[in-house]
Amino acid sequence: MQKLEIGHTKLIKLNTHIDQQVILVKSTAIKIGKKELRLISLQDIKTQLEESELEAWQKLIRVLTHEIMNSVTPVKSLTYSMQKMVSSNEPDPEKTENILKGLAAIEKRSKGLLDFVESYKNLTQIPKLLYGRIEIKKLISNVLDLLNEEINKESIQVSVAIIPDDISVVADEKLISQVIINLIKNSAKAFENKKEKALEIESGINDANKVYIKVNDKGDGINPEIIDKIFVPFFSTREGGSGIGLSFARQIMVLHNGRIDVKSNEGDGAAFTLTF
Repeated sequence: MQKLEIGHTKLIKLNTHIDQQVILVKSTAIKIGKKELRLISLQDIKTQLEESELEAWQKLIRVLTHEIMNSVTPVKSLTYSMQKMVSSNEPDPEKTENILKGLAAIEKRSKGLLDFVESYKNLTQIPKLLYGRIEIKKLISNVLDLLNEEINKESIQVSVAIIPDDISVVADEKLISQVIINLIKNSAKAFENKKEKALEIESGINDANKVYIKVNDKGDGINPEIIDKIFVPFFSTREGGSGIGLSFARQIMVLHNGRIDVKSNEGDGAAFTLTF
């Protein structure tokens, strides 16, 4: 607690003779007259953490079950049909063709399931962070240069506001760049039903004296019924979507001791904020 800087928080685990407690410690500066003091608050949050962890596992298991069943059910059905064809022992060109089609379908679904497992493996094997001082202005500029062709193709109007101009953070440039790229690409897909495509990228220092980067689009927005699920691995509202981008973004921000938040009104866009 003595090492905790003012305005920061830290989780401390205490092992007692009864159980383990998880304490959230927060340090705040206060002034009484001419005397400056440091106020330390302690909160036992083990129950809340366990509830959140359980809920997260339940969401993940539901998504995993859904994806696996989508692959396994048609494979089971095709296998049963092919077994009946083969057991008849009657040479029939049409049956042979149907068996070959069935095998091709099984191969395709098996490959899809393997790709899904590979995506899960990639999500859980994020490389070690390489920290460095990053200028936000340069970071955003590099990302927009990389996506320039895609932005122009979709006729997206991008505005950038960085205050102060020389703002910077200590982070892993490659990973943070990837997070911002994912957010901009998501925004581009959210413009499908919009004539005007406006994307705002903003960076500054918030009221808590923390650096933030906000990606705000004027797209379709997010359905309020699913907004609490969008960071769950493999959850996607788009056909063919991997559902990895936002869960990857959250993992990266947690590794940076930061967070990612979203605000959205359906039909009126979405704003994702990275806070360091």
